[in-house]
Amino acid sequence: MKAAIAPLSAIPGVSLAMLVSEDGVPIVVRGDARPGGPSDRMQETRIEDADALAALAAGWISDLHRAAAPISWSAPRYLVLRAARGSLLAMQVPRALLIVVIGPGMRPADYRLSMEAAVARMERGLRANAQRPIAGAAGESSSEPAGIFPDRNAVFESEAARNDVAKKNGLTEPYRPIGE
Repeated sequence: MKAAIAPLSAIPGVSLAMLVSEDGVPIVVRGDARPGGPSDRMQETRIEDADALAALAAGWISDLHRAAAPISWSAPRYLVLRAARGSLLAMQVPRALLIVVIGPGMRPADYRLSMEAAVARMERGLRANAQRPIAGAAGESSSEPAGIFPDRNAVFESEAARNDVAKKNGLTEPYRPIGE
């Protein structure tokens, strides 16, 4: 997840980028790590206050969801809160929130595409993790049940083993889906 929001936190004007759970607990916090200058102390304060900001933003978004629900509107996916010292941008991601704080004078619309790209990177990472095989190394048996047709879904080490199963079942050709 850190790699997914790292490019977002490196964009000029972004003071803080973080991934927050729906209940307001920070998962990943990436702040402005550029040292020096008079604003260095202010940057440290922003990163230290990330817990409070995460809880406040999650509560605000939860209130907006509850307000929109009785009207039967879909929940907002992208939210902007403008203030005198910057803006808070929030985007809904699966089971979490992506929160970005930008400096004053920055346009929130300029960051929406970057936030959507970060969300897409996170979703790709989640899909890749979900598609990894659960069974260990090759050759280990799976703890999954065989199903009602165990011979059809069996994993074969060679084409000869596949043909043996096909002959045993009375098929001239190994089982293959039809219509492809």
